[in-house]
Amino acid sequence: GIGTGRPGRPQTVGYRRDIQPAFWITEQPHYQVRFPIRVIAEQQFRAEVGGHFRNALEQALKNPRRS
Repeated sequence: GIGTGRPGRPQTVGYRRDIQPAFWITEQPHYQVRFPIRVIAEQQFRAEVGGHFRNALEQALKNPRRS
């Protein structure tokens, strides 16, 4: 107490004395895709690169190189 050189009793009135969890495991949220960037990118890739690739492949098949 006061004047004894020892601290008094700590103020623990109203504190919960059981073990508290540090974190909780919850289910992963599943958000709906709002802007389909992957679908748009794949369609654009097929439209642009697919045609050029097909043309180059046909040209290569018509004119095979011999080693």
